[in-house]
Amino acid sequence: MKQQTRRKFLATGTTIATALAFPNIWIRRASAAGAVVCRSPGGLYGEALTKAIYEPFTKATGIEVVGIAANTAKVLAMVEARKIELDVLDVTEVTGLILRAKNALEPINYKAFKYTNPDDLSGISQPDMCPSNRSANVIVYNTQVFPTGKHPKSWADVWDAKRFPGPRMLQSLDAGFPELEAALLADGVPIDKLYPLDVGRAFASLTRVKPFVAQFYDTGGTQLDMLASKEVVTGSAYNGRIQVGVDKGAPVGIEWNQANVQNQIMGVLKGGPNTENAQRFVDFAFQPQVQAEFAKYIPYGPTNKKAMQYVAKDVAAKLPNNYADRYFLQDSKWWADNRARVAQIWAKWILQKS
Repeated sequence: MKQQTRRKFLATGTTIATALAFPNIWIRRASAAGAVVCRSPGGLYGEALTKAIYEPFTKATGIEVVGIAANTAKVLAMVEARKIELDVLDVTEVTGLILRAKNALEPINYKAFKYTNPDDLSGISQPDMCPSNRSANVIVYNTQVFPTGKHPKSWADVWDAKRFPGPRMLQSLDAGFPELEAALLADGVPIDKLYPLDVGRAFASLTRVKPFVAQFYDTGGTQLDMLASKEVVTGSAYNGRIQVGVDKGAPVGIEWNQANVQNQIMGVLKGGPNTENAQRFVDFAFQPQVQAEFAKYIPYGPTNKKAMQYVAKDVAAKLPNNYADRYFLQDSKWWADNRARVAQIWAKWILQKS
């Protein structure tokens, strides 16, 4: 099993962009051996994929897995150029829907599943993709500045710089989507009335908090350090990133109220080098025991109906599944249909002075 991380890849003196410009760099070797090439987000998530899915799949089948870091733009570029270097997608549902619109996804052969019972995925499985886990954008805070119990408990609190003073961090478009839902909740929109999003109202709300935002982040890599060091004292972050700090005793906390939970999906790209083995990989990955193992390494919730019975209680307490009465599920279709429009507004808005 080979996990081609961005760090190791850059160390060779070659860039991912170069590899995408020359589509057979990895694929000749992978195709000849029947290896499955998977899109891996890298970082903690990539490590979890390796330990919970890639290595066990190789042990069970003898099929090598190659994890390749490729962001959404690079995947779309491959599809547009019809130079497909990936077999298995592991992306947000929003990206999956955008790729579906481009006819880039292979139907998943659920009838041929041998590892996973397709009935355990009923209600979530789609013909060409299926949610593999759920993550969340949550309210976070520094516990030395705001002791637990006296911390921001809603997005309205995060927006309230008088009651909860100090610099904030919020997600940018480059990380996937700006915090329009949080902005609307902060402005008083009921959680069950969010969609369709009122984009104008959301940006007006973001404008009010913008002077207090120290960073609109485009990656999860800096979130924990910024919060623990008090470079920011509250805001939004990925639950998995901050949970690492909580577990290690860092002065950081998570508030699950009004969490924005998103589906991460797996699918098979049309024209990939090893589509048949990719179908076997997806079948393997959706097993309840495999999803439960994945949650051990990063606290993102299983989607298989039978998975939670295999999750230890201390792990379950960290998962979005444990807070179903407090979060909302992001409307992926709305974002897939409207992201381009939001991007145009964001590009102008982010350059405006506070």
